[in-house]
Amino acid sequence: MIFDLDGILVDSEVHWRAGFRETIDALAVGAGLEPLGIPDDELVAYEGGRVPDTIQSLVRAYLPALAPLSPERLGEATDTCVAASSRRIAVEPRRIDDSVQAARDLHDAGFTLAVASSSAGAFIDAALLSIGLDDVFEVRESAFDVEHAKPHPEVYLKAMAALATDASRCVAVEDSVTGVRASLAAGLSTIWRTSAPRTLDGVVPLSEHDLRAPGTRPWLIAVTQVSSDTIASAYP
Repeated sequence: MIFDLDGILVDSEVHWRAGFRETIDALAVGAGLEPLGIPDDELVAYEGGRVPDTIQSLVRAYLPALAPLSPERLGEATDTCVAASSRRIAVEPRRIDDSVQAARDLHDAGFTLAVASSSAGAFIDAALLSIGLDDVFEVRESAFDVEHAKPHPEVYLKAMAALATDASRCVAVEDSVTGVRASLAAGLSTIWRTSAPRTLDGVVPLSEHDLRAPGTRPWLIAVTQVSSDTIASAYP
């Protein structure tokens, strides 16, 4: 079983927004400018990507004279952002209870679990520790460590390799359209935590109660809350 992190196990976007704000303010002060204090309603538009890509986008939008950041400065800014966000989630975990309980139940039932996330490895570790799942996820794969970000399936393919399994023996749990596209592209039946399911890449979402023909995998099963029973029902 492979879980996304942000939006599935933790509601972390508020922490990432604070981390990005702190990072951009530090860059502004370093350039002799006043802190910008970018408001949350503007930062929302930048959610969902990898941290270095988001920082470059924010610099282009708010500090164009500094764009693009050099690889060295981008690396420093990324470290600042990840550290700031990790500190915040350690203090305020913001766990998503249904998914956290599902992960714990699956682990207790003997399933091996992985995280495949666009977040940095340090943030994944801090988040899992903060919500009491540090012992549950044996495999942790970050899109920081792959060439292609979601919706490319690379982070899922890497997670399956680490689990020594393949898509025929694995299920993904996702919330975002970008993440679902990545898991489907990896061939994974996917539990989609959403209030607005729609057909993606030719795959029609099913309800958790619909009949499923084995020859129609990968299945896309739309739910409003995640449960271990629903995840296990998609397992071959």
